[in-house]
Amino acid sequence: MKLDNLLNQELVFWDVDAKSSLQIYQMIAERVQQMFALDEQEVVDAFLEREKLGYVIFPDGSSFPHGRLEGLDDLIIAMVKCKTPLDFCGKKADLFYCVLTSNAGSNRYLMVLASFAKLAQYHQEKIRLTQSPRELIELIRALQLDVDKSLLVSDVINSDEVLTVCVDDNLSVAVDLMKEKGIKFLPVVDKNGLYKGKLNALDIVKAAYPRSSFLMSDIGFMSTSRSFEGFHRKEATMKVSQVYSEDKQRVARLDEQMIQIGFKMVKNDWHHLTVLDDEKKPVAVISDRSFVSKVLRA
Repeated sequence: MKLDNLLNQELVFWDVDAKSSLQIYQMIAERVQQMFALDEQEVVDAFLEREKLGYVIFPDGSSFPHGRLEGLDDLIIAMVKCKTPLDFCGKKADLFYCVLTSNAGSNRYLMVLASFAKLAQYHQEKIRLTQSPRELIELIRALQLDVDKSLLVSDVINSDEVLTVCVDDNLSVAVDLMKEKGIKFLPVVDKNGLYKGKLNALDIVKAAYPRSSFLMSDIGFMSTSRSFEGFHRKEATMKVSQVYSEDKQRVARLDEQMIQIGFKMVKNDWHHLTVLDDEKKPVAVISDRSFVSKVLRA
């Protein structure tokens, strides 16, 4: 099934003068109550409950509110474009792609969210130029977005998020990135941007200790304050190439199914996979945490 087949002009609201996300939810809930006889307040509450967890807001101001309703056996989709951006989850948003689904969710539900992400990433200018609900749906129909195929890696990643370090970088570059971005894993590349392996926070912790300490069974005699005094000097001169691990196994292709990715991560106790394009360049990282948030609890 194509995405446009799930859309209804009655649930597309264009150039709305809304001041808050609550107003948007109330507007949608009123229409949903009229069309599907669902409880209006339950619809609003479903959106508000999910909003507590926060949402990713694309740079163009696109957002993807969704909610789960007990007993709903299908998807209900609403699209809203506000006249002016409003404060939403700590950022500004004016395009709202809204989905209601059952508590169980479905693969189609995940594919709908992935399709909206593609609209936001690659077609936002065309979306914003549409002048009416009918024109918007016609545009989406022309894009032929499939919502019944298997969920692929390419459907859930955001290629703008990937951070890497080069084997020739000083270790301090990696430490700074991890601290600034609040991450604990980085793909390692060569000077041409080709994937070489991985570097995680534990590798850096290991580098902070003298090699001889790992030959001992107990280092309780060492002073905590003095043990790491030289690390600042060490990280400024040590290269990533001295610390990282070559790894050709913990990688994923863009065309792999997410169900396969999850299986590999669990079976091998992997917390991160690096997504590579056809040229073997990193384009994203899939973590166990992102698997939970983007697949299991999207």
